[in-house]
Amino acid sequence: MVDAIKRWVRDKTEVKLFSLAVRLLDRNVQRSGVISRSDNNYLFEAQFKLEEIENRIKTRYEDK
Repeated sequence: MVDAIKRWVRDKTEVKLFSLAVRLLDRNVQRSGVISRSDNNYLFEAQFKLEEIENRIKTRYEDK
C-alpha cells in the first residue's frame, strides 16, 4: 500500500514537472528574437515530445 502511494505521488510529480516544462517551452516558442530560427523550431518539436511523454506517464504506459 505504501509503495503504491509513493508511486502515485512520484507519477503525479513527474507529470507536473513535464507540464511545467511544456509551458516554459510554449512561452519560448512564440518566436523569440534572441534565438535562431532552427533553435526555435527545435524547442517547438521538444514541446510536443514532452507532451507525449507526459501523456504516457499519466496513463502509466497503458496505451501501447
